[in-house]
Amino acid sequence: MSICSAPSIAAVSLSRMPGRSARHMALLAGVSLAALLLSGPQVLALELGGGTAPAPSAAALAAAQSGSQEAARAARENSNALKRATLSIQTMQASQGAARDAARAALQAMPQVVPNGLRPGGLQIGTGVVGSNGSVNRELWKGADLPTEFTDGDRIKVAVKQNEQKAILTWDTFNVGGQTDLTFQQQAGNWVALNRVLGTDAKPSQILGSINANGQVLVINQNGIVFGGTSQVNVGALIASTAKIDTQKFLDSGIYSSGSGRNWVPSFTDAAALLGKTPGGGVVKVEAGARITTRAPASVTAGGGFVLLMGGAVDNAGAITTPNGQTQLAAGDDFVLRRGYGTDANLASTTRGNEIAPLFKAGSSAGLVRNAGMIFSPQGDITLAGRTVEQNGILVASTSVNTRGTIHLLNSATDKAGSVTLGAGSVTTIIPELESKETALNSQRDALIKASAGANAQRSQSARALSTTCRCLPTGSTSRASRSSAAAMWSSRAGPPAR
Repeated sequence: MSICSAPSIAAVSLSRMPGRSARHMALLAGVSLAALLLSGPQVLALELGGGTAPAPSAAALAAAQSGSQEAARAARENSNALKRATLSIQTMQASQGAARDAARAALQAMPQVVPNGLRPGGLQIGTGVVGSNGSVNRELWKGADLPTEFTDGDRIKVAVKQNEQKAILTWDTFNVGGQTDLTFQQQAGNWVALNRVLGTDAKPSQILGSINANGQVLVINQNGIVFGGTSQVNVGALIASTAKIDTQKFLDSGIYSSGSGRNWVPSFTDAAALLGKTPGGGVVKVEAGARITTRAPASVTAGGGFVLLMGGAVDNAGAITTPNGQTQLAAGDDFVLRRGYGTDANLASTTRGNEIAPLFKAGSSAGLVRNAGMIFSPQGDITLAGRTVEQNGILVASTSVNTRGTIHLLNSATDKAGSVTLGAGSVTTIIPELESKETALNSQRDALIKASAGANAQRSQSARALSTTCRCLPTGSTSRASRSSAAAMWSSRAGPPAR
């Protein structure tokens, strides 16, 4: 793996809420700089007994002066970095607004590209869902009523009412027109709607209107998925994927992979089956101006939602916000998805939220992940994972007294062809929430200590097993078991073992 960088990486202190002004964000940045300016070395003039100290030597004075100058230089550099980061964020916010306005104007000026509502070429339920006698095929449309629609002013409202915790919905086309508002009526945040696009129209799904849900929405289309500049998504969690998931596996165990150690079965497969074969095939794309947001949790003890974009290639130029949650952009052929830190299945992880590991088939051209937009995950995690990772935009996470923020740019340590690039003018930063009124809770502290102790115990056990293996080897030999053990302990920092 190679890393090429010409970025602006700064510890800029921004307000947690997106609506705060840029001026206020800059003022908060100054608070953290004040502490740095006061941290330079000082020459003590008094002895402990209160008398006058001997005059310092010339060498001591020179050292003190040099230290003060170094501290001042570091402060200037940090101040400049903060200014650059703040300017970059302001520029990106203005750019997103302009792109959205331009997309709206283009949508109004052009003939209707995507039909609105429940129309052929728009939101069109799958062939065979409704029989000739009006009966519903529950293998193709399970856990929900058939969609309904009504007109409200210039908007067309489409609703899908779920009546089971997991719904499987089959569509010929899943295109949301610019004047369409699609709502999944779900009773709780853990309700899931899996939307499979299986029609013969070999085109990407186009999301130009809005999608709303209290729970999770999955959109699976191997032909590709495009979130246009006028799209707005506000859900509990979103998965947009060109990789397919087995229906029975989804019903039995959800979205997560099964396995242990280095033996994990991908839960999402064949993301790049149509990559380069059809226009947009295998690609998940978020255009400039698009907004994807997950709902904020009700309390500090509850986790937020997640946005997971999976494809043969993933390209984000829009704005994604996941408060107290996670944003993941991952490109590959198959994907291992597992729960992260603090779960019994994965004590060694350092990632809150989910961990994802892209896997690649021999000769695959999959793996490009590009961010040119803005991703904001207050008290959350941002992960970009693939073979070629390009960070040219804005990545901002934040840390509070309750929850730390994390950013992962991942390429497998065993992938010699892989690269992670931080582009010129990009901003990748984790910021402190200086304005937060939250206080640490004993229950959170106790849970973290318990989870940390479990992770330490597991690492110690693995280290003892590895040490025992090495002692049993004859002189000059190489431990195949050691290599397997090291490869098995892939984490969010290193990626998975080579497939």
